[in-house]
Amino acid sequence: MADAAAAATAPPHASVHPTPPAGLSSAEVAERRSRGLANGSTERTSRSVAEILRANILTRFNFILGALLAVIYVTWVIVPLAVLLLASQLHARDTVKEALTGTVAALVGVVPQGLVLLTSVAFGVAAVTLARRHVLVQQLPAVEGLARVDVLCIDKTGTLTDGSIAFDSLIPLGGQAPVAEALGALGADEASNATLRAIGQAFPQPDGWERTASVPFSSARKWSAASFAAHGTWVLGAPEMVLPSGQHAELSRAAELAAGGHRVLALAHAEGPLLGESLPPSPQAAALIVLTERLRPDAAETLGYFAAQGVALKVLSGDSPRTVAAVAARAGLPGSGTPVDARDLSEDLEALGHTLEEHAVFGRVTPHQKQAMVKALQARGHTVAMTGDGVNDVLALKLADLGIAMGSGAAATRAVAELVLLDGRFATLPGVVAEGRRVTANIERVANLFVTKTVWAALLGIAVGVTLLPYPFLPRHLTIIDTLTIGIPSFFLALAPNQRRYLPGFASRASRLLGDLPPASPAAAASTTTMSMFSTGRLNTVTPWPFMASTNAQPKNTPRPAVTQAQGPAVTGRTPLPAIPGPAQP
Repeated sequence: MADAAAAATAPPHASVHPTPPAGLSSAEVAERRSRGLANGSTERTSRSVAEILRANILTRFNFILGALLAVIYVTWVIVPLAVLLLASQLHARDTVKEALTGTVAALVGVVPQGLVLLTSVAFGVAAVTLARRHVLVQQLPAVEGLARVDVLCIDKTGTLTDGSIAFDSLIPLGGQAPVAEALGALGADEASNATLRAIGQAFPQPDGWERTASVPFSSARKWSAASFAAHGTWVLGAPEMVLPSGQHAELSRAAELAAGGHRVLALAHAEGPLLGESLPPSPQAAALIVLTERLRPDAAETLGYFAAQGVALKVLSGDSPRTVAAVAARAGLPGSGTPVDARDLSEDLEALGHTLEEHAVFGRVTPHQKQAMVKALQARGHTVAMTGDGVNDVLALKLADLGIAMGSGAAATRAVAELVLLDGRFATLPGVVAEGRRVTANIERVANLFVTKTVWAALLGIAVGVTLLPYPFLPRHLTIIDTLTIGIPSFFLALAPNQRRYLPGFASRASRLLGDLPPASPAAAASTTTMSMFSTGRLNTVTPWPFMASTNAQPKNTPRPAVTQAQGPAVTGRTPLPAIPGPAQP
């Protein structure tokens, strides 16, 4: 997606430049666009019909698909039931038209009419509700995914903090190097990110510093560099990445500052030129740059909500583990006291998953490691949601069960995410999760209502078919019954407030519901059948099965004599019913 986004905005006659396998960072994309380069890519920017179906229907979790499958399963039951009912109604009715009417009436009651519609309406209403909260739902099943999430992976910058970076202080590390001028020249880069822009606001661009070569910032390298005519090469990045391992004093000082929750960068100088995308030889520490980020005022409340709801949070950041841990501790994140340096993590998914279960804060995480972390958590049965805003988060967002992009993020990130937080506020997520859980809980409640009705109608049809009695209802009767007992109540149930947490195993609970129905439903079906026998006056006229027929019973097609109040039944050999007194004759 990064390739497609860059290629789509490149000049018409831009030269094609190959894309590295690891992808591009936001700064690299901007740098290539500023040079008029297009990424070598043959990917389409539009989606086919199959891709749209996979994104909106054939997803890992989808109540709409489940409702469709329920209708398909009921259809399989309808086929044998239709054969039984048609045979019984042909035996019980006088004409084929009446037999077909009774069969259709019985089958109409078995179909869960409106289940798919109500499911779609519930999701649609949830999407509208979330849009009012400045949350864009790009795929309808994402509403259900919100309820199932049990692990949320977030970044420090822009999530726990408000995303604004400000220059705090400059700590020279000895020597007479023009540190302020170098920072001003580095901050004047057209492809600068938020960090370089903060430095550029603190240090003006000097005169006479002509840029001859540059390497943009990358989340994998964690440094950027530029060469200037007559001023050598300057490198800005993470201290442990930029400074040689032998400079223990400088690295210790940087670690102390990072433990206070500050973002610390090291500035190093080298006389030699840049050699591709590698560090210049023998860089010398020139200064430490301390940057500050402001914690969101609602971060602690948001983290407390997720903790109460049983959602585990994992902070995955490219900053120093000590910096991330300090910010997370200020926000009240449980487990922030034991941060992990991602450079020491194992590449084995089993070992990585074990580490993710035990720790909550990870620093110096690369984009490739974010993907591996998502896979490791999914391999342990977790439903993972991932937040991101940069191009380097695209692949991890696509792998996650639910991708959440910030509205201020890169276009490629917003394109692959299922949800977009238009206002970029982390505090919006609790309301989003609550809405998803409300929808899933209500749909399950409505589905149970439809299952009850379907089982009752099926048992009634079987009872009528076995006893060879006329079906007691007409299609219009079932329409009224469905409207008053199923349609209108289920509509309000689907949209009612519901704070129940998501519980996996809807299919097993539906099966238990079916197991709980027989003690009552067969009795209801039997009573309905008995009432129909009395109401139609055929309790004493219909022989259940041919081999049980009496020798003196009349054939079915024999005209029946009229029955009056004083006259007995038309079929001999049976005990007559007591006569029902009629109104007095004048």
